[in-house]
Amino acid sequence: MILTNQEISFKNLMVLENSISFTKKVVRRYDDKFGKAGAKIGYILNIRKPARSVSTAGQGIQLQDYIERSVPLVLNKQYQQACAFTSSDLALSLDDFTNRVTKPKIVQLANDIDFDGMQQFANVPAEVGTPGTVPNTADTYLNALQVLADEGFPVDEEEGLSVHISPRMQRSIFPALQGLVATASGGAQFAFLRNLAKGEGGEADYFKGLVAKGLGFDWFMTQNAPTFTTGTQGGTPTVNGAGQTGSSIVTQAWSNSTQVLNAGDIIFFAGVHRINPLTRQSTGDLRPFVVTANVVSSGAGAATIPIACVDGDGITLAGPYQTVDISPANAAAITVQGASAVQSGRGLAFHPEAFCFGCADLEMYENQHIMEMAADKELGLAIRMWAMPDINTDRLLMRLDVLGGWLTMYPQGACRVAS
Repeated sequence: MILTNQEISFKNLMVLENSISFTKKVVRRYDDKFGKAGAKIGYILNIRKPARSVSTAGQGIQLQDYIERSVPLVLNKQYQQACAFTSSDLALSLDDFTNRVTKPKIVQLANDIDFDGMQQFANVPAEVGTPGTVPNTADTYLNALQVLADEGFPVDEEEGLSVHISPRMQRSIFPALQGLVATASGGAQFAFLRNLAKGEGGEADYFKGLVAKGLGFDWFMTQNAPTFTTGTQGGTPTVNGAGQTGSSIVTQAWSNSTQVLNAGDIIFFAGVHRINPLTRQSTGDLRPFVVTANVVSSGAGAATIPIACVDGDGITLAGPYQTVDISPANAAAITVQGASAVQSGRGLAFHPEAFCFGCADLEMYENQHIMEMAADKELGLAIRMWAMPDINTDRLLMRLDVLGGWLTMYPQGACRVAS
């Protein structure tokens, strides 16, 4: 029996969904509006975000503007793998054909998508731990949990919080978690959960890379955990001018004429605190800001730093999108997370809504030997299969493509774990 193109294509989609790890734990958006014409690299999906408001008091109605924000998710990468097979391969069973021909390629596609997702760490302003020191106590991860709670994200198990760490980080922390993480059967003893995550539903319940549950997180080990190098820093930097707001801040007293900060560095301003997004009261902890572009100081040590924190905003003092309790004072001290020029690993603890992966249909051409697009709006994934015969080798040349892009949707819904 010869396999049908549709059978192979939808099996490919299931393999892709089962092979992603980081991407499985985030929001995924598939847009079917492109249809047969197909989307191109650079197309944009607009992701809507709920409007915020400030409560009022009293009998008289006090209307507020309803401003629903949307953020662009750019489909900026076409993930692609290619291979060749013979017409006799199509006589195999569906599982045999998938395992031999398409699955190895799709597993690599899935890993590439996961890798790019983990790179979103550079947009996250919060970080726990010390760069260059691998955390070996539960307190570091509980600190990350506190950060998410302080930002107003639910931290109960139903919300699917997860932490993704490197093999080195796993080796360091898991001995300290004995008795604190659960096995797949719900026991309290220390145990890895790899290959035990399948429930009665089989593959539908499988989470690639899942190794444990505990401390409010699903724990995943990933080889895609990124590394980061802090800027060269130097000097005794301070804020230059009181009352600054917005997405950049003027500073002074850095080392002269050097690249003092790298995009992704985290900085704090003395006296400027994180607020609870519902009460808008200070949590007592300094508000972290992520540096959004490389910064080079002037010969006099001056530097204007682009910054972001909640929803990608900078310093906002009032209203529904308030981010801090006060603006930095003139000459307020600036602290950088991590020592100068330290290269070290990063894990990520996050709520699913912190990040979003978007994808769309690719173009479909007429009169092709094999041309199928498999997509599922619920899964938020789509993959195209395209094959043509090669008369020179009597083989079918096939390519598998996923058009996608990443967005840090709620940066405050994630927390880096330095190692």
